[in-house]
Amino acid sequence: MRTILIFIAIVFAELFIMSLMPLESVKSIIEEETNHTKTWFGEQKTNSMLKDASNLFTLLFISTGAVQGSNDFFLKHRKKRYNKGWQQVSDAKIFDMLASAMEKIWLVIKSGMLRLQIMWVCLLLGMSFILPALIDGLAIRQIQKWGESNVSPNLYSYFNVIFISCFAVPFILLFWPMAITPIYMLAWTVILAGSLWVISSNWQHGG
Repeated sequence: MRTILIFIAIVFAELFIMSLMPLESVKSIIEEETNHTKTWFGEQKTNSMLKDASNLFTLLFISTGAVQGSNDFFLKHRKKRYNKGWQQVSDAKIFDMLASAMEKIWLVIKSGMLRLQIMWVCLLLGMSFILPALIDGLAIRQIQKWGESNVSPNLYSYFNVIFISCFAVPFILLFWPMAITPIYMLAWTVILAGSLWVISSNWQHGG
């Protein structure tokens, strides 16, 4: 539970940082990221990923009324006229700042849907060496059971932490306040495969 709360806190911190950045900087990050994706996957595949990301954003946040609800909360009341006291509150610049921050947050969340597509594609590509790493590691463990070599509890414990920590990376990168490239996720799958190989070859049960 504590780990989950830490992940949530990191995500909110990233969104907060992005909300403080100038709008043009946020758009520049998104544009740079899209160009990186085109370089790695080609324009046709990237356009397909962008379409899927847009559909997912619509399904999760537009169709549910989340985007419209936030716009109504920050902007709709400003179209009405109130008595002098409430009018001053309604006209306060803080609402302009909050509305601007919310616009940037929604842009970041929408770009996060593209990052999900990138992560998914990289994970599928990574399966070509993640699964062989698991099988090879288990085979080595089986050989060690009948030989003189012993498994290493220290290696197992160390790489088990690395393996579990790998699952935090996608959550952190989802709203990372910098443009990411598919190479980030490909490196992640390599680390995932390597740690999985060490864990499976030093498995502590069934010895």
